[in-house]
Amino acid sequence: MSENTNTPDKHIVSARITAIIGLVIAILSLIVSIIPCIGYYALVPSIVSVICSIIGIVYLKKAGKASSVAVVGVLLGGLAVASATYQYIQFKSVFDAKSRLENSVEDMEKEVKEQAKEVIIDYTKEKIKDYLKDDDTLKKPAKKSK
Repeated sequence: MSENTNTPDKHIVSARITAIIGLVIAILSLIVSIIPCIGYYALVPSIVSVICSIIGIVYLKKAGKASSVAVVGVLLGGLAVASATYQYIQFKSVFDAKSRLENSVEDMEKEVKEQAKEVIIDYTKEKIKDYLKDDDTLKKPAKKSK
């Protein structure tokens, strides 16, 4: 019978450990998630913290024990998820804008090159025509040799 009373204690201890792990990960994730430019890296750990904390809540409620640590883990993990998601959205929007800017610069470079090419070709044609007009050797008929 001592095994039957000991087994639920193991589950309670495991549930408490899971809740504590969820809380610790949630705290760390929340700290990382508020750091600009790298906060989105906290998204996956914060989701893991919420899952661990929910597991802790479920098992502690089944055992009739207090689950305040797990509840705090869920709340802090939820805040970390929200903050990391916000960071991700901001990060993505910045890099999307950067990509659009780079594409427009490349398009402008191509356009300028094409226009410069056309101007150079037209200028060269005009110079050749002017040169040929002014060249007297082309106007005189070739002398026939006897």
